[in-house]
Formats: sequence, C-alpha cells, structure tokens
Amino acid sequence: MEIRRCVREDIFSVLDIETASWGEEVTHKYDMVTFIIYGKYYIASIDGKDVGVLITVRTDSGLFVTDLAVLPDYRNMRVAKALGNYLKTDIPSEWDIEAWVHSENAPSIACALKCGCQIVGTIWDPYCDGEKENYLIIKG
Repeated sequence: MEIRRCVREDIFSVLDIETASWGEEVTHKYDMVTFIIYGKYYIASIDGKDVGVLITVRTDSGLFVTDLAVLPDYRNMRVAKALGNYLKTDIPSEWDIEAWVHSENAPSIACALKCGCQIVGTIWDPYCDGEKENYLIIKG
C-alpha cells in the first residue's frame, strides 16, 4: 500500500472515492481545491489504484478530520488505519487531531481507537441538518 499527500490533480480521484464510499457527493469539486491547499489530504493506493482518502482541515490547535473514506471492495484491509497512522507521522506531535463520528459508525470508531485516539465527548446534531443524531467527539 502506498500513501501520499494529495495535490490538485487528485481532486477527481478523491471525489470518486467519497461518492463510491458514501453513495452521495460529500464535497463539492470547487471546494476541494481550497481544502487541499489549506488542509492535509491523503490518498491510499493499492497496486496503483486509489482506494482510500483521509481529508483534514487546519484548526487553531491542529487538524479536524472531515472525511475518511475507503472504497467498499477495499474495506477490512487496514486502509483506514494506515491513513490515520500516516497522518500522525506527517504532522507536528503537538497538534491535536479531532473528528466527529456518528455514534453508530462502529468501523470508524474502532479504527480511531486502534490509531490511539480517544472518545472525549458527544455532540448532538453537529451539522444542523435536522436529523438530530448523536456524534462522538474523538481526539488523538
């Protein structure tokens, strides 16, 4: 498995992975360039095929994970864990990493815990979309 920082030319690969993973457009293509410039994006490839993506944006104290997506055929192959561990080696050790993970998203929660993160709280309906769902605040 190869993991690399994304560049502008990776935008459509990132969008394809997100859409295939979530079944909907998660990030608009025009916003992606800004995120790549000001955040840290990583792509995991297996045998030359892009199969996973980790997307973050800079905060005052570190990074906020906005998405972690792996193509369905490549799940349970430690792609997400490899992306998370790579992120930790690519940032200053004093930076915080934070993510909001749906409380029923067991695979993402397990991956975060395996990468050394901890659940530090909850947030109710963080995206103000009216779904009134509970998300865990995870830091690592």
